[in-house]
This record gives sequence, C-alpha cells and structure tokens, in this order.
Amino acid sequence: SMSDKFVTDTKDHFVVGQTVTAKVMSIDEEKQRVLLSLKVSECSSGDSAAESFSLLSQYFKEVEEIRNLLRRKEEPGLARCLCELVPGKELQLVVQDVMEDGSALFSGSCVRGLTVTATRYHLGGKNVVPGEKAKGLVLHVDAIASKVYVSLREELLKKRAKQRLTKNSQHPAIVQHIAEEFAVVSLLDSGRLAAMPIASHFNDTFRFDSEKLKVGQRICAALKMVKANDLGLLLAVQDPTKKNVFVRDRKESETALEETLAAAVKHSLSLGDIVTGTVKSVKPTHVTVAIDDKLTGSIHASRILDEVPIHSFPTYTLKAGQKVTARVIGGRDVNTHRYLPITHPHFTRSVPELSIRPSEIEGEVETMRDDTREKLGPYNVGQTVTCFVRKYNTLKNWLEVEVTPDIRGRVPRLLLSLNTKVLKHPEKNFKNGQALSATVTGTDATKTNLFLSLTGIQSLEPGTITVGMVAKMIPHIGLSITLPGGKAGKVSIFHLSDKYTESPLNDFKIGKVVRCYVLSNENGKIQLSLRQSRLNPRNSSKVEDVEITCIKDVKKGQLVRGYVKSVTPSGVFFGLSASLLGRILFQNVSPYFVQKHSLYEKYLPEGKLLTAKVLDVNTKENHVELSLLPEDTDMPSVLPESLGLPRSGAEEGKREEDNKEKKEEVKMKRKQRRVNSESEQEAKPKKRKFSPADENDSGIEVYYREEEDGDQEEEAAAKKSKIMKCGEVPRLQVSTGFTWDEDMNALEVPVLNQKEESSESEEEEEIPQSKATEIEKARAVAERALKTICFREEQEKLNVWVALLNLENMYGTEETLMKVFERAVQYNEPLKVFQHLCDIYASSEKYKQAEELYHTMLRRFRQEKSVWLKYASFLLKQGQTEATHRLLERALKALPIKEHVDVISRFAQLEFRFGDPEHAKALFESTLNSYPKRTDIWSIYMDIMIKQGSQKEIRDIFERVIHLNLAPKKMKFFFKRYLDYEKKYGTTETVMAVKTAALEYVEAKSSLADS
Repeated sequence: SMSDKFVTDTKDHFVVGQTVTAKVMSIDEEKQRVLLSLKVSECSSGDSAAESFSLLSQYFKEVEEIRNLLRRKEEPGLARCLCELVPGKELQLVVQDVMEDGSALFSGSCVRGLTVTATRYHLGGKNVVPGEKAKGLVLHVDAIASKVYVSLREELLKKRAKQRLTKNSQHPAIVQHIAEEFAVVSLLDSGRLAAMPIASHFNDTFRFDSEKLKVGQRICAALKMVKANDLGLLLAVQDPTKKNVFVRDRKESETALEETLAAAVKHSLSLGDIVTGTVKSVKPTHVTVAIDDKLTGSIHASRILDEVPIHSFPTYTLKAGQKVTARVIGGRDVNTHRYLPITHPHFTRSVPELSIRPSEIEGEVETMRDDTREKLGPYNVGQTVTCFVRKYNTLKNWLEVEVTPDIRGRVPRLLLSLNTKVLKHPEKNFKNGQALSATVTGTDATKTNLFLSLTGIQSLEPGTITVGMVAKMIPHIGLSITLPGGKAGKVSIFHLSDKYTESPLNDFKIGKVVRCYVLSNENGKIQLSLRQSRLNPRNSSKVEDVEITCIKDVKKGQLVRGYVKSVTPSGVFFGLSASLLGRILFQNVSPYFVQKHSLYEKYLPEGKLLTAKVLDVNTKENHVELSLLPEDTDMPSVLPESLGLPRSGAEEGKREEDNKEKKEEVKMKRKQRRVNSESEQEAKPKKRKFSPADENDSGIEVYYREEEDGDQEEEAAAKKSKIMKCGEVPRLQVSTGFTWDEDMNALEVPVLNQKEESSESEEEEEIPQSKATEIEKARAVAERALKTICFREEQEKLNVWVALLNLENMYGTEETLMKVFERAVQYNEPLKVFQHLCDIYASSEKYKQAEELYHTMLRRFRQEKSVWLKYASFLLKQGQTEATHRLLERALKALPIKEHVDVISRFAQLEFRFGDPEHAKALFESTLNSYPKRTDIWSIYMDIMIKQGSQKEIRDIFERVIHLNLAPKKMKFFFKRYLDYEKKYGTTETVMAVKTAALEYVEAKSSLADS
C-alpha cells in the first residue's frame, strides 16, 4: 500500500517528516488501528497535470516569500545579490577555473561571494581557459547553497523575436537543468525558459532511472502560465500524451567526452615524433603552435628552456609567426585540460603537448604518467623546483603556479616572501608566466598539486625571523599571529614595540602582515616579538623601554614602565614583562589617604601605562616591590589633586591621636572593673575552663577566661594596629614562579580555626606559611584541612579540593593532578569536580586537556544540560563555531525533549556572545516558529536584539509578538515593552503607532467578548 511500484527499501521512497496524502482503507475499532494507502493511483484526483502544477505553484510562492524577506534586510550582501539574479538573466563573467570533470567555475562583480558554475554540457563545446571573459545565461539560483548555475550554449544566448504564447499550448522543449523540486527547460521555438514539476503528487517520490528527466532530453511542455513569474520563469507541465524523445541514452559525461573528441582533429602523431610548426599565439604559461592547417599543439613554459633564469618569462622568448621544431611529449584533452598518456584510447584525437627544450629534442622522452601518485613521486619535501606563475587566488590567499604541463602547485601567502611590502599586495608583485624557484613542502595527490614555499622550509626555531598575519587582538594581553605552515604564535603587549604606548594595539588590525622574531617554541606554544631591537639589531634606534626577561634584569632604584594588571585588596599588580609582575602597596600608590579601593580601580584601570620605581627586589621569592609616589618617579600622582583627598601623613597623625584617647579610656574602665571585682574574687576562687585538648586533632588549647588582662589586650590591639599600618596582605603575591592567581584561587586552602568549622580563618593561618619553595607544606596543610572540616560542610571541603587541584595543575605533574582528581571525585559530587577541573584547564590555557575532559563528561553525564552548555561556551571561546553547531545536534539527541527548547535558547545566547550572531538569530527564529507561545523565549530574544540588532529587526520582532494570540496579561506586557522601546529610540509617529495597535487589540478583544 506504499506505492504503485515494488518497494524494496522504504528509505528510497519516504523520509521522516515528509508530507504525504493518505487514503483510509479500513478501520479496526477493536484493535484501534487504521489501515492507510499511499499509492498515487488511489490518493490522487486523476488529473496529474493539475496536481503537479499546484505543487509547482506552491513551491514558487514559498520561494518568493523567502526572497521578499531577504530583500527587506537592511544590510546589503549575498542576500541582496541573490535576489537580483533570476533565470534568463545574462551575466558578464570571467573563467575562474576549469575542473577535471569538464565543468567551469566563474567569477564576476555581479556574483561576488557566490559559486557560479557551468557543466561541461553547458559550456557548449567551448574551450575556455582561466582568465577568459564569457557571457553566461542564468539557469537556476540556489539561495540555500549560494550557487548559481549558468549556460554558455549559443542556442540559449541567441536573441529571438518575441512570440505570443497561449495558455495550455504545447511546445517542444529541451531539459537544461534539474533542481530538487523542478526542472528548467527551454522552449525550442521561442528560447524562453520554463519551470516544470518533477513530481506529480505529494506521494510521487520514487522513479526508476529510465523515468527520470535528464539534461539534454527532449520533451513536450504544456504551458500553464504564459507570463514569467517574479523568478523569470514560465510555468509548464509535461504533456503525458507525448512520448519523451531522448537526445542521449548514456551518461552525460560520456556523451560530452565524445562531443569534445569529435571536435578535436584526429592525428597520427605518437610520443617522440619531431614536428615543425609556427607559433600561433603566446600566453603567459603556454604557447600555441600550428603544426599544419588543422592540427594545433601546445608548448608549456617549462618545455622551452633547459636552464630557466629566475624571474624571467620563458614564453615571451617566442614570437607569433616564429618557426619552431618541437617534439611530442604527450597529449591534452581539449576541454578538460587533462593530460593523456600515449596508451589512452583517445590520444590520437588530443591536442599534442610539445617541447622545444634542446635536451628533450635530442635525448630520450619520458612517458607522461597517468597515475596521479606516480606523477608526484619524483618530488620530495625540501626539493627545489622551478615553477611558473599562473595567477594569485585572492579568495584562497595563495599563489597558483604550474611546475610542468600536468602538475600544478600552490604557495600560501605567508610563504611568498619575508618582505611585508610584497605580502601586502602579492597580486601586484607576481606576474603571470614569471619563473620562480620554490621549495616543496608537501604534496596533494587528489588534485595533482604540490605545496610550495618561496622562502624555504620554516623551522620556527628560537631566534628565527619570519612573517605572520594578525589573527586576533586581545585587549591588555597582545596579539595572536598566524604563522607559515598553519601554526600560531602569541605576542605580548611588552613585545609589540621598543616603546610602550597607552594603546599598544591601535597600530594593528586583523589581517595585517608583520615580521616576527621567535622568542621560544616549546610544546607547540610559540612566543614572538615585534620589537625592532630584535628584528633589526644593527639598525634599530634607542630602546626606550628595555626588555625585561627575568627578575635579574630589575635593579633596586631603577625606573621602569609597565601596564597595570589588576587592583586587589593587597595592592596594585603591575606588569613589567610577559613573565614578571610587581606589586605596589597602597601606601606607595598615592600620597593621599584613600578609604575606598574602588577609587584606585577607577584611576588605575587594567592596561594603564605608568612609570614606577623599584623599591625592593627579592630574587629568591621572585618578588618586586614598586612605588608610584611622585617623589619616587618625578611623575604626577595617579590620583588627581582635584579629588580633594587628605594627605596620608596628616590622616595618620589624626588616627594616632584618636588611638591614644581610646587607649586611655579603656585603661580607666578596666581599672575600675578590677576594683569592683576584687571583693568577689576573694569570696569565690577564679575559675578556668579548658577545651578538651586530647580530643582536638590540632593539639591547640583554647582558654576562655572570665576576665582578660588589660595590658595584654592593649598589646594585642597595638600589634593589630601596627599590622594594619604596615599594609600586610592576606594573600601571598608572587610575580613569577609561585604565582598566586586571584581568579583561580590558586591555594586558598582552609586550615584550622578555634571552632574547627570555618574555612575562612583557616586560610588566614595557612597562607602566610606558604612560600614558593614550600609546596609540600601547602599540600600537607590542605590534607589537614580535609581531615578537620566537618563532613556536613560540603562546600567548604569542595573549596579545599579545588584549591588542591589548582596547586597540582600549576606546580605538580599530570600524575599527581590525576590522583587528586580521582580522590576529589570519590569524596564530592563528581559533576562539580569535573566542571572545576575543566575551568582550571581552560584558565591555564591547557585547551587540549580541557577538551578531552569535556568528551569524558559528555559520555558520563550526557543527561546533564549544564555539561553541554559549558562545553559549548568553551568551544565558542576557542572560535570553534562549527563544532558548536554539531554539539547542539548531539545535545538534542541526548537530552529529554522537554529540555530542547531551553537548550536551543541557551546555545543561541552563547552564539550571540561568543560566536556567530546570524546563526544565533536563526536558532531563535526556528524555535519561535515551532513554539510561538513561549513568551520567555520571546523576551530573551528581544533583550539580546535590543542590545545588538538593528532598529528594523527589533521592530519586526515586536510586530510579530503583538499579533500573536496570547493571554491578555502577556499581550499587555509586550505592548508595554514595545511602547517603552519606541519612547526611548523612536519618534512621535512610531510611539503613536504602537498606542494605536494596542487600542485596536483592546477593541478587538472587547467586541469578541460582547459577541
């Protein structure tokens, strides 16, 4: 009951989600089953022409709607270009490339960004070459794939007198192109293009090969629409009463080859024959030679001279009309440009490939190989070859060259030269036909290509000078550089120039070509420098900001310049180099007394360029103390005088006087208290309570006294005051080596406190003990904390585990890290531990390990939505948008259906932040089309588009929402949002339009309620 034809595999006939028409054959109420039939003979009306035309009309209506949406886009681009192209339009094109299957690719100003192709059949037997101009007729525009199919056939391009067409008239036609839903045919009598449906019914999904339409097939078309639609096509159906006439009954490729060979002159030449001819024309990479009145041969640039001078143009040594003696070395297919071996059956109809090199005329001729791998066999990595410029491909950013008649090569832009001026405009510096010396870096057997370099093989060893292209600019960090060979390197802001500037990245942009000095290349991480003192040590001028490579380069009393890294409770951290941080205590930042540290954050933003004086250098601990005070740097204070802040000295004196008064007052009160309590103490002995020391793991005794000695309290208060004055920090800050990362909480390990429960005071005990050389002690303290903290304090324990993971990641080995990780998983909620380790890997730039761990999480926690979202965020931050798209598909398969809408929404939000905004819009649009009543998704979409979208896009969204059929309360919410938006960004007219729409909605609801 599926089809009128025998069904061997249902997948050949139907797919999930396909629309079909079914006829109810029987109903079994007992089994609650309905038997259906999908046979076209039983489900159709019997008028196949009418049904097929209905399908075709519906298809073009939908296409027209899509084109209207594209036209309404504010920004021009591919969408606008696609809308302007319609079947039947003539285009002026340039041949871009000729493929091995005989088809050709084209380019042109009117089709920029689109793939324009003509099959071998539609070249009409023309022998096109790259760079040649051609006129083409548009057959079909595939908006989804951004492809345009054109034809160069004369019968389609020929101008004809207009004929009057009548509805239902029958015309002989030729099939010119077959799309997924319809075929494009040309009417023989008028040359007009028409669209013809392939299927006659929703269920008409399968045809045998003999029933399928083929390009070149002659059919009879019955016109159903005599005026061309907006897509430039007439609409027709196939006349079922007329039998199809086939132009060919074999594959198109076979027939086209026969046509091509028929056009070529048959000859009796064989390999090694000596011929005499006259130069007919001279091209950059080959010369055409007339052997006799009918036969034409070709000489490649590599077959003219035995010794080719570099940068010369060998073909231009020959002139048109010059007599030459040549030897046959092979044959080339007229249309496909493929080189045929002597054993090929069509060799006698090929264009002879000739050589006039003295060594080949006098010596032996090597047979041209047919197998691609054999052709590339003689070429090894590192070998030097002579090649000839074919063209510079601006789309692919590489130089295309020809090595021999049948072997081509390509040179990536960054391997063309070490001169940045040459790389800036490579198309102007390499002329077609020019001879170049290149080094083989690899082979591509699939396309008979060699990968070449004009600068040799780049080793990228430390000390090497190379070229690169700016791929990414990271604020306050530096540049990411694309290097030759597909590798990448990083440039710190301290290595952009010999003179630091306030905005060091302003001199760069994405795509800029720069010369780079390789500082280091370890484990695939390449550090680069753009300093002129590195690139041109002899010619460089005076270095204003000397390079600091380690702490030994910093001397006490030295003035240094650098960039502010961060403001923390312990002071200001100041970048001296990519690997060295200095600390500035707040007392050394400004001569003013500042209560709120937020003031420092305002006037010392990240990346601010300042001059500081070195106060102290501790080489053992990699500790550098700095000062920004005007008396130290001879520079103005970082906090302006206009703020009206008090001087720190005056404020300190005032605080000391206040402290003295408070101390005197405390002494008097305690003295009075002692006198009052003496009588009580004589009658009642002093009691002292002990904490059970034997039960305390830490071995610490804690005494609780009814009275404290006044002098001891004063002494403790004085000590505390002294500590606060000295500006001691709660965390150890180290510039290099044992780096305490504020964001990563490298080792905020809780230890012990008096109550044995709070991890905060435990940190205060542990951190002052930790130093760069005391990692083992830090581990021991962390282990004590894990044993001491109560098992109920799960978050406190997890904090310790995370700190321990951080410690092992920074200073341990992979083995010690994994041991801690396995233990952490055993004692905590596994998912949280996995996620924390992923964050640790990502923040320490161990992206490979992070990705492997995410893969493990996807297998182990595939039902957890947060895992998929966290991995998506990671991928997008790495720039892997395509991988994120594939991840969403996997997530939807793994997660329950009820989670799908939320997951898609969250993925779209991540795409807006880190990925492709256009794809994010598409995700939101698709979700809202399927779930139009999800007001939460509408709200999220609105919020994002208000921040990032154009006014037209935002208004379109609001207009769609206010025309939905939602609950009145929700409609009121959306009308209010729309009105608020127009009041803020719109005009009086747009505000009034929203109010009018709201009023119309209320009136419509009221009238509906009354009825």
